[in-house]
Amino acid sequence: MARLYRMIPYDDPVEEMVDDLTRCSRIQTHTVDVPDDTSTHRMCTHCRTWVLLSDFCVNRNATQRTCKKCCLSKAKMFATTWRGKFTAMFSNMKTSTKRRNTVESQKRGLLEPPAWETTNEFLRWAATVLSERRLRCAISNRRLSPTTVSIERVDESLGYSAENCILIHSIFQSRGGVYQWTRERFQSLSQMAEIQSSFNEEEVTEALAHDDAIREQGGLRPVVYSKHVDECEWTEHEDIKDAAAYRNVTYRCVTNRAQNEYATPTDGIHFRYDRKRKRLSPNSLYTFFQMIKNSTAQATKRRNKRGRDMSYDLTIRDLLELWRSQQGRCAYTRVPMSTRANTPCKCSPERIRNDIGYVTGNVVLVITECNSGTQWDL
Repeated sequence: MARLYRMIPYDDPVEEMVDDLTRCSRIQTHTVDVPDDTSTHRMCTHCRTWVLLSDFCVNRNATQRTCKKCCLSKAKMFATTWRGKFTAMFSNMKTSTKRRNTVESQKRGLLEPPAWETTNEFLRWAATVLSERRLRCAISNRRLSPTTVSIERVDESLGYSAENCILIHSIFQSRGGVYQWTRERFQSLSQMAEIQSSFNEEEVTEALAHDDAIREQGGLRPVVYSKHVDECEWTEHEDIKDAAAYRNVTYRCVTNRAQNEYATPTDGIHFRYDRKRKRLSPNSLYTFFQMIKNSTAQATKRRNKRGRDMSYDLTIRDLLELWRSQQGRCAYTRVPMSTRANTPCKCSPERIRNDIGYVTGNVVLVITECNSGTQWDL
């Protein structure tokens, strides 16, 4: 008991973990009620200072004896322990299962509720698994800690159970599907790094030339002009949608008439593209990084709506230069990356520092398996 409450240090970290997860109760501190100095103050039993009543947490019965500041610090300290981590993990498992079983998410199939009925059952299972593996990750054999441990389902079509779950390092918590980590895939990283990359310098040069051509002509969207037979001058529009809304016609009507501007329409409205702007057809590499740029821009907008205040100055040219400098290989594992959708080792942008947005110098290209919530080491 003296070791459990840090009076005597542990010799074995596994013993410390088991004691933290399997203990039945916590030490309860009982203090003598101290009379309030006024009707608006009360003494906090944790920091032993007089605090306003409004700064105390309120439970179902009455105002607690611990102020909000001390409650927050105790909660943060509890979250860094094995018991706090797995208690939150069990709660998240039940919440994610309930969310997936809603009507909107039933396309992937229903999940059984977690096999553990109570938190203590789950804690005992976690203590047994971690003891057997000596606090090692089931995929990489890396040392686990309360801040890095995570739970992973072996078969994503099944629910959380002792037979279908393993404890891993949080960096291997992938998106699932073709990107799910396994022990065999991790062990084959060194062999995969020796595979010749599909990097093609000519393809990169062609994509960069395409980007230069777009900049020279002022953009990729075609400028559209429209004119009625009774009008003398052509009206300029920013794009096809703007022209369709201005003339109250459909999008397809504008494109069909712009391709054949000399045809005689029934309503007398003619459309044509800007003759100075060429129609450019990018290669597959440019199209892939154009999709990445759009997705990162949308992700930045979502983060800024939540008050993150992230900056963004990433361009397609920056992504192409990164692809060239890395020779088409992952910045973390040196594995050749793919530019095809829904394939293993697909290229993905990763921020080196998560507190900074997608800006020049803070982005590297990695395989999607490595783009997890926990930062990998360069």
